[in-house]
Amino acid sequence: MKKTILISALIAILSICTFSYAMIATTEDGRKVVLNGNGTWEWMSGPAPSPTPSTFNINGTWNFKFKLGIFEENFDADIYQFSDGLTITWHGTFNTDTINVKMNSSNEFEFTAKSFHNGMVTFKARIDNNNQISGMASSSGAFPETGSFTAKRK
Repeated sequence: MKKTILISALIAILSICTFSYAMIATTEDGRKVVLNGNGTWEWMSGPAPSPTPSTFNINGTWNFKFKLGIFEENFDADIYQFSDGLTITWHGTFNTDTINVKMNSSNEFEFTAKSFHNGMVTFKARIDNNNQISGMASSSGAFPETGSFTAKRK
């Protein structure tokens, strides 16, 4: 994934240097930017960029524990913090998914991931410190449930 980003960036820079007109690029999270011929860039009209992650260092592997209804579950996730957001790789029971993360503030974010017993679960998370994340988890569907969760760095 880092190689893809690097190659895309190099192609964009080469294109900017070669051509003097503006071009439109799309970021990994779907936002669009205008790359100007003079080397500057600007956001296209639409949603503003997400808030940046807090000053906490949360890169690494985390264990998420939550209870919804009668089911208690544990999952591991790898969190990668970038200057403009987060990426989560969720290690579920049957597969591993890369999750889109919505930053709500510098230390709050939310994402939806698959759980074994509860289907899709939305996590509204708060970064407490470098070693703990906590918040609310909620499932939808036939038997919606809401509960709290904690995540600790492994």
